Amino acid sequence: MVAGLARAYLNLGVLQAQGSAPASASERFARAAEFFADAAGLDPDFPKVQLSLGVAYFNARQFDKATGPLERALAAAPADPGLRRMLGMSLLNTERWEKAVSLLREDPEREANPSLRFAYGLALVRSRQGAEAEKVLSPLLVQPGESAELRVLLGQACAEQGKDESALEHLNAAARLSPEDAGIREQLGRVYQKLGRTELAHREFEASRQLKAKRPEGGP
Repeated sequence: MVAGLARAYLNLGVLQAQGSAPASASERFARAAEFFADAAGLDPDFPKVQLSLGVAYFNARQFDKATGPLERALAAAPADPGLRRMLGMSLLNTERWEKAVSLLREDPEREANPSLRFAYGLALVRSRQGAEAEKVLSPLLVQPGESAELRVLLGQACAEQGKDESALEHLNAAARLSPEDAGIREQLGRVYQKLGRTELAHREFEASRQLKAKRPEGGP
């Protein structure tokens, strides 16, 4: 009886995920996850229930909830690259940087997929692996269209290694691409301060302060 009820909830979840109701994909997957969670509550080892639950949470962008079922699904299928990638991205989005690095490092699509390479580089920067991050992220500079976010990460990777002039080059490029970003100007100030360039550091800190003051109340 329990197995039959778990199967019914699983099927309801699949129908919800595949449905064409006038709702966003995120909303559909969030509702599907509720059915999958009911199935997992009845029988956590029911075939495909942890996989379905993890994928639904992932697609609903509820990454904190996705990691547990995805870890259990990966334990049952450790060679599945799609599962490893999904878990790695969930860990990235919940700022579990080192675990994300370990999962994304061997991803077979990473070299050919700029978004995946960027995600791996981000995890490396956040886990303070600056040299490897610089090596991973630098090839993305040849991609069409400059990215302030990429330049910031490269600046942080260089600063982590003590390559302060290179960090300044990247951060100044980021500031040109995103002149209203107070965080970039603050990072520039810190690097200039480290190098003893007090006047330039003051200029960047003041620019950061003014940009923050211009933000609407409650803004990011």
